[in-house]
Amino acid sequence: MLILKQNTAASVPTPAAGKGTIFLSDSDVLSVKKSSGAVESFPTVSGSNTQVIFNDDAALNGDANFTFNKATDVLTVTGNVAATRVLTDNLLYANGVAWDLQQPAGANTQVIFNDDGDFGADAIFTFNKTTDTLSVTNVTTEVLAGSIAAANGAQPNITSTGTLTSLSVTGTIGSGAITSTGQVAGVDAAFSGNAIITGNLTVNGTTTSTNVDNMTVEDPIINLGGGANGAAPTSNDGKDRGTELQYFTTEAILGFMGWDNSAGEFVFGADVQNASEVITVNAFGNVHGNVFIGSGAGLSAIVGANVTGTVPTATAADTATTAGTVTTAAQPNITSVGTLSSLASGPSASASDFSGAAIIGSVDNTGENLGARIGLVGEARGDSSDDTITGIGVYGVGQSNGATRGSGVYGLGTVTATGDTGAAVGIRGVTVATHASGMNVGLYGRASGSSVNNYALYLAQGGIGSIESSVAWGLADNIDNALTFGSSGKANIFLIETTDNSEGIATTGYLNVTGNITATAGIKTDNYYYANGAPVDFQQPAGSNTQVIFNDDGDFGADATFTFDKGTDTLSAPTVTATTLNGTLGTAAQSGLYQHRLLQQLH
Repeated sequence: MLILKQNTAASVPTPAAGKGTIFLSDSDVLSVKKSSGAVESFPTVSGSNTQVIFNDDAALNGDANFTFNKATDVLTVTGNVAATRVLTDNLLYANGVAWDLQQPAGANTQVIFNDDGDFGADAIFTFNKTTDTLSVTNVTTEVLAGSIAAANGAQPNITSTGTLTSLSVTGTIGSGAITSTGQVAGVDAAFSGNAIITGNLTVNGTTTSTNVDNMTVEDPIINLGGGANGAAPTSNDGKDRGTELQYFTTEAILGFMGWDNSAGEFVFGADVQNASEVITVNAFGNVHGNVFIGSGAGLSAIVGANVTGTVPTATAADTATTAGTVTTAAQPNITSVGTLSSLASGPSASASDFSGAAIIGSVDNTGENLGARIGLVGEARGDSSDDTITGIGVYGVGQSNGATRGSGVYGLGTVTATGDTGAAVGIRGVTVATHASGMNVGLYGRASGSSVNNYALYLAQGGIGSIESSVAWGLADNIDNALTFGSSGKANIFLIETTDNSEGIATTGYLNVTGNITATAGIKTDNYYYANGAPVDFQQPAGSNTQVIFNDDGDFGADATFTFDKGTDTLSAPTVTATTLNGTLGTAAQSGLYQHRLLQQLH
């Protein structure tokens, strides 16, 4: 008996070249360690009696559905058997009956049939798979679907066929008359004389061509675009309806009169294209008539030379576009003029002075009665019953386009001569009205919605001046940033806070003051500098209560073993080094004290 002790693969010595060491691994598997250091495990054998052993993912395993009985020499497979070729003298059904494996009877193309229990064939009963033709001398059947091809070709003397439910002829039928109580169907029908149909004619084709010089239709209304047999449409097929007209100028052209399905209107096209019954108009045609009745709201591009006469009894024109000049008497009550491309008002209004302006209002030096020359006045009064409806005298909307700026209201202050002393003001806001509760606002600006910057007042160049009188700035109350100054690189360079009980100013940068600072509530800062620029280091005491603070490499330092008790005036430290020590030295009992200097007194 050989008893092996479990060992880890790492603990088994690596044998010399050409040898191997057998050991029992720590997982209780018989293994071999090679001279290369690699370890291979012996496969384990599973399965039960009579089961065939096979390789199951590098393990030897068995299965109850795959067995071999050595007493009967029977191999049993409960599932399927896949084999490229099976060689056997006997192949049995599951019930034990032997299979009868016979070869096909007859020769090539012969149809095989049951001939008294065996496969049989006959030379006159064949099937050609290339032409799909079944050939046989006699056929007896009650119903035969398909075509009959006679072996000896045409049959000119067929005198009777009984009653046919249908007859299909691929050639020509020559007859003085054809009578049928059912349907007569053919691929082509040609009549050299007249064809008279006393019933209805239904054509289920793709194209109907009528090659006649004159065609008359008794029906006064022609129905186009419906379903089969005139049925009403059940869905929108997207196709147009009408008449397609062919004519020739220098080339063949199509015209069209009819209904444009997608636009929902009638069109007259002089040059069109037809793609799957959808008309594309390249050029519209002219329509000549005597009197046109209906709305003219859709008319456009009417040439002035083609309009003559007057419009009688007309008191207003809702919409009119003209390329010329409209001349009319003075109209004091014009309420709307539509959209004007430009408007000049005043005796000295000149488009050449302001070529980019849509509206120009200009005055000269005559007719002054308000103490000022006013080019444009806008006045509006708010709704006293609804404070959300404001009165806006002039409303300018400037829309940016790409990188181009848009200005709603643009004011330009200029001088008449370089020696002028009056102030040139681009936009002036003045309010001096006296009222009890409302604010007087000379200039109001509001900006929001931009993800970059919102400026209610933007100064591109120049400064802010207030030299005529003192100015008081009122700020919103109880806000931590009531007024801020910043740049694109730094926010809140200067900030005014109006939070209750915390009012003050703040800065995220340097605060340089040449004079003195008086702050009754104190100064809050993270960095405080001396006049020479060196920072003042305001640090909190280091350590905990009673610990002595010392310079620890440029910072405040402390240690739990270095303390001072102000109640007992006691300084405590593990080791004290001093040239001269005055006072009382307290220490624990020193049994090994072997040296001391000259003592003045010893207790």
